[in-house]
Amino acid sequence: MAKPPAHRMKISFGSWAFSFGPYADQPIPFEATVERLSAAGYDGIEICGFPPQVTVDRYPTGASRRELLRFLQDRHLGISGYAADFTSVNPLAPQNRQPYVELFRRNVEMCVDLVSPALRVDTIAAPGSIDDQEYDTCFNRLADLWRECAQIAQDGHAAACVAWVQQASSRKTALERPVADR
Repeated sequence: MAKPPAHRMKISFGSWAFSFGPYADQPIPFEATVERLSAAGYDGIEICGFPPQVTVDRYPTGASRRELLRFLQDRHLGISGYAADFTSVNPLAPQNRQPYVELFRRNVEMCVDLVSPALRVDTIAAPGSIDDQEYDTCFNRLADLWRECAQIAQDGHAAACVAWVQQASSRKTALERPVADR
């Protein structure tokens, strides 16, 4: 007879699914999404950090974040991650390095306050938005920036920093290699 697993698998759902795509014009409010996921029996939620959901500006203080955490706990939902909004500071642009780092720090603070185990980031650069000639420069700039940010997350006691990278060049290998591989 097989031994039962030591830990029960937990299932989480991303609230961003109700903010983009068919919901882009009329996002479902975060609170309604939480209620729906709780009623459906989910264990957790990956929080969308894009407006109008849970942003660092909407929840700017430790007190407001504790209230949000209580709201989730009262509905028996854990947090599997926080998908932060970095669209205001394209990390591929060299002039955005410091503003990106400052925004990253604010998002790490959000994760620490919410006890989120992960901060989700991506390039926010649409496929084909950089020329093939700029690819290596942009890739290296992004890798250096994300290494610095990973250290900030570690120093801030954020349990994890997840880098989800999407293709920003027409090159088949475009920005898809993990930062640690560069």
